[in-house]
Amino acid sequence: MPNDIISLNDLQPLLTWDAPSRPNHERGPKWYLYGGIFVLLCAVWGILTGAWSFTIVMILIGGMYFMTRNAPEPVHHIEMSKHGVTFRGEFSAWKDCKDFWLLQGPGYIELHIMRTKMVNPEIVIQLAPGMDVRIVRALLGHFLPERSDQTETLLDIFTRLTKL
Repeated sequence: MPNDIISLNDLQPLLTWDAPSRPNHERGPKWYLYGGIFVLLCAVWGILTGAWSFTIVMILIGGMYFMTRNAPEPVHHIEMSKHGVTFRGEFSAWKDCKDFWLLQGPGYIELHIMRTKMVNPEIVIQLAPGMDVRIVRALLGHFLPERSDQTETLLDIFTRLTKL
């Protein structure tokens, strides 16, 4: 059987789940107070230094965040098959991926798949609550090497600590 012909059994997903794009961070009244103070201080600094465009951008950022703060996080369907992963409606073949790693945060687990693409090379997928990490690790281990020494980047740490 030639390599370019795919049987119907090959199209069956091996693992599927639904998960939000990002972890849901609980933000209390203090968080909004500190965030508002930060935006206002930046705007005042922009006015005092004559950086009007910075002032306008900071006020717009604060306003946009305030308007979208209660929007629910979109839930995505994820499918893994013998040939690759489908996330956000985009299929990535295993041959176009380098490796994967799993990061566990407070109340969530993220699966990171590194692709060979130059633009947007990393896929970050939340695992469903209660999902067995060992199953995901074993399945992906058949197709990609695991980067077991990978830790959070500084940007990931900043995002998690600031609950953005």
